[in-house]
This record gives sequence, C-alpha cells and structure tokens, in this order.
Amino acid sequence: MENKSISTVETVFAEVLENLAFMFADPSEKEALDDENSEFIQTSILFTGHKEGKLKIIVPVNVAKELAGNILGIDTDDEIVEADYTDALDELMNVVCGNVLTELYGIEPIFNLSIPQAGSFDPDKWQAELDKSTVAAMNVDGDPVLLEFDLK
Repeated sequence: MENKSISTVETVFAEVLENLAFMFADPSEKEALDDENSEFIQTSILFTGHKEGKLKIIVPVNVAKELAGNILGIDTDDEIVEADYTDALDELMNVVCGNVLTELYGIEPIFNLSIPQAGSFDPDKWQAELDKSTVAAMNVDGDPVLLEFDLK
C-alpha cells in the first residue's frame, strides 16, 4: 500500500473512531502489537466504481463490544451489546470506508459499497496479516487493531 493510502486509512480510522465511539487510536509498529489473550473479529467491505478494492478491520472482540456500548450509550455488559457488537463494527466499517474513499479520491467519483461482512478471525493467521504490505497497525486504547486497504 502506498504511504498516502496507509496514512489516510490510519488518520480516517482514528478520527471516525473518536467521533463515533469516543475511543482513541494511534498508529503502531506492527511488531509492537500484542495479540496474546485476544479473541478477534473481522469485518470487510468491498468497493467498486472509480477504483476497486477492499477494506478490512480486525479487532479484539472486547474492542468491538466497547465500540457498540459507546455508540449505543450503554454498558458493554448489556445484552444488547452482546447481540449487536458485530453490527456496530459493520457500521464503523461503512463510515470509515466512505471517508477513506472521499479523502483519497474526492467527492466526484462514484463508488458502490458492498454490505460489510463480519465474522470471526483465526488468531493463527495474525502473523500472515501483519506481513501484508496492505495492512496498517493501530493501537486502540491499548488493544491491537489491523486495517487492510487493498486496491485492485
């Protein structure tokens, strides 16, 4: 991933996360991320049109639950959070992807976004994700998050 794209994805993700869920993210060195003792979830969205590609986010489940609780303004132990945290992650994905594409290409180009697809993430694939040049590493309130922005 070119440096401008990496920087844009990191910046937009941090801004959206702060504005949407009052959570804070900072770019991190991939080697500095601690993935131990975490159960992960991922969501991805495809886009076509002016450019084609995919945006994927991999987060610990506790981060997704905190995201949902903060968006809904309720405690992370609430039943609703337990049931809907994947929806919150998908909503974050929609907003981040739209903002990244607008930031990179402006408001004129037309993009079609797929419905985000959330699912579990196999922690054994963590290192393979880190090794991808299309992946940016973030630290969200002390937890590791990976962002993949892959243009075709």
